Amino acid sequence: MAKTSLISTQSPASSADGRRDLGVRSLTTAVYGRLRADIISNRLKQGEKLHLANLQQQYGVSLSVVREALSRLVADGLVVAEEQRGFKVSPISKSDLVDVTRMRIALECMAIEMAMTNGDDAWRATLQRTYDRLRTLVRAKALDQWGEAHADFHRSLVSACDSPWLMRFRETLFEQSQRYRSVSIDRSRLPLAAIDREHREILKAVLAGEIQAAKAAITSHFAGTLERALATTELK
Repeated sequence: MAKTSLISTQSPASSADGRRDLGVRSLTTAVYGRLRADIISNRLKQGEKLHLANLQQQYGVSLSVVREALSRLVADGLVVAEEQRGFKVSPISKSDLVDVTRMRIALECMAIEMAMTNGDDAWRATLQRTYDRLRTLVRAKALDQWGEAHADFHRSLVSACDSPWLMRFRETLFEQSQRYRSVSIDRSRLPLAAIDREHREILKAVLAGEIQAAKAAITSHFAGTLERALATTELK
């Protein structure tokens, strides 16, 4: 079956419009990504006002691009839109952190069960590899690389889950938890050995095919993360 080129069937004017639309979408995605990273890393603080004009100047884009990027962040729960008052970074609180953790446990347990049911040898090999990298960084105390490796390990755990909706919601909650870690936990004081033991228990259960044990290990790990966060910050 021959491929159909949209460019060949469009008039020059419509092709130019399409390129402009693509350019706007790319700019929006770029601005969205920068703002999202700044919120999750706590460079943009909770409750901070997000002034459209300032962001427009900072990124060198149109107001419509900034608004669209902020609207996406509202949908992610990272930004709040206030009627007649613009946008601000979503606030954080103890009750929200507890709720995020509770929902993370529920969704992660569902995702890991699906992943363990669907996962093959290649999945298990990838999981082992991401854990080995994470443990190497723990031993080297390479904290600047630990965060990314930690996220890779947790994503690998559920990468064989075949529910796109579950994975989407799971990722949203994971990002919210990353934000709380950035706010509350000094990486230089992370109990890496204890966290590594928790990861090892999860990996052991998953590779053994013990679904209930894997769920219990994940629940314990997330509960421990919650306790560490609450112990190192004063959330209201």
